[in-house]
Amino acid sequence: MLPFSLRQNGCKLCAETVKTAVDCSEKIQKETLMMSLLLSVLCPEPYRPPHL
Repeated sequence: MLPFSLRQNGCKLCAETVKTAVDCSEKIQKETLMMSLLLSVLCPEPYRPPHL
């Protein structure tokens, strides 16, 4: 597991492109694995968190 700040930052960068920054921020705290899977699908390559 990476530090929360890294996961949150990766999520935030992606979420800005999909217009769900708040939703993404909340879900990554509650469902880190699920959000990581969603990010791997939703995020264009440059916006994916580093651990993906």
